[in-house]
Amino acid sequence: MSVTIMPNWQGYLNDVPQMDHSLHQARLFLEKKQAVHFVVRDYLPKLRHILASKQVEAATYWSSFDELQQVDWQDEQPLSLDDFTWPAGVEFVYMYDRVVVMLKQHHYATVWPNYPASDHYDRIDLLEKGQLKQQLTLDDRGFVSRVLTFEGAAVTSVDYLNPSGAVVVHENYADGVVTTRRLSWTDQTKFSNLAVLVDEVVQRYFSQHLELGPVVVDQSLANVQTLMTGAISQPVITSYDSNQSSSTTTVPNQAQVVVTGTGAAYDALNAQAQVPVELVPPFAARVKLGQSNASSALPIYWFIDQVDMAMHGPVMEQLLMLARYTPDLVIICEAKQAPAELQAMVTKAQAEQGDDDLNLTEQFQFLGPQSEEQRQDYFQTVRVLIDLSQNPDQYLQTLALSKGVPQVDAVASPYVQAGQNGQIVKDSAQLVLALNDYLDNINKWAQAQNAAVQLANQFDSDVIWERWQQIFQTLKQSSGDHNE
Repeated sequence: MSVTIMPNWQGYLNDVPQMDHSLHQARLFLEKKQAVHFVVRDYLPKLRHILASKQVEAATYWSSFDELQQVDWQDEQPLSLDDFTWPAGVEFVYMYDRVVVMLKQHHYATVWPNYPASDHYDRIDLLEKGQLKQQLTLDDRGFVSRVLTFEGAAVTSVDYLNPSGAVVVHENYADGVVTTRRLSWTDQTKFSNLAVLVDEVVQRYFSQHLELGPVVVDQSLANVQTLMTGAISQPVITSYDSNQSSSTTTVPNQAQVVVTGTGAAYDALNAQAQVPVELVPPFAARVKLGQSNASSALPIYWFIDQVDMAMHGPVMEQLLMLARYTPDLVIICEAKQAPAELQAMVTKAQAEQGDDDLNLTEQFQFLGPQSEEQRQDYFQTVRVLIDLSQNPDQYLQTLALSKGVPQVDAVASPYVQAGQNGQIVKDSAQLVLALNDYLDNINKWAQAQNAAVQLANQFDSDVIWERWQQIFQTLKQSSGDHNE
């Protein structure tokens, strides 16, 4: 049996969402020798590169845009500058983050490498009188796969090309109408928008491949629309990811089981779903203790997002007070957008304290959203995790268990046993008491670390895999094995 996964990677060209449930499901299944097949409805010209970088290259895949663009190979063949025909007399100016193409002392084009790896070229901007006129998107298999045309700063049309350079799909940005070359399965060549066309292509694929096993569908708006507008015969499990803004609690009729990772989402889905709702942790704990006890610094990781704004000031006041008396303390603050008032409080406190030996602005580090890899790097030395939101970040909680890091939260969750691997606090005063416990008492911190390791066993990959096997078995009994 192969498990099919239909992710939600809409809007991502060179990467996929961080902490993505579909990717972690695929990694888990592959680790347990379970074959995985992706059905990708989204335009991803670097899909092969993405799958390899995310350690899921062993999975097979089908892409709706490969179908539309008539691409029938999957080997990477990145393009070089020599693969293009340039006007006579162009000069290439190599910069650290781009290649500027000059023609007769005028800026003719800019060639952009992929970020941050810069191991192949991503796109080419073509200019006319200093204005962007076209942008060529490069597929990692060695052809120009998309052309965006601009008027001023606005996109007017998007053309999707086949490997021979012919336009196979034309999207008018003014009204969204899509025109295609004659498709093999229909005489229709005009569609109201791109999503309608992609839905039809995906539905056709499922109808032609009834041998596919259970389909785990990310419960995004686009995927749910695909399911609701067409009949899919395969057993369907929808997976609700509360961290993605495009997720919806609407459960399509085709779903036979709904999976989610949080208690709050479980309650909301269970109240409306007509099918079983299963609570399955989205991330596996992999115990490998960090080195925080061997470091002279005392890093605290504060996840600020979704915290009541009224708590920002009182919490920062307590952390500033703690920092003044603990010079080795470093507070790492992650937020989608660093709250300006918190930064201003640090700057003001530094100006008022007048101690040249104490630099509060260096003790507080404000970060934007961090990738999985960046978070893992920080947690090599993090001493305590703070997350005072009503829906704590599950990836950070799992990472804290894996690294043996005590957690201080505002709400109870399966990831924190109060008084064991962390504490539940109700206000900023309780917060500073909890932090002092772990910063001043190494024995108490070590006890919390041991408790975290023990609790991590409940989120081990074997435990999560067993939950998935139970779900697959239930589906097999209720709807039959579609692989036989």
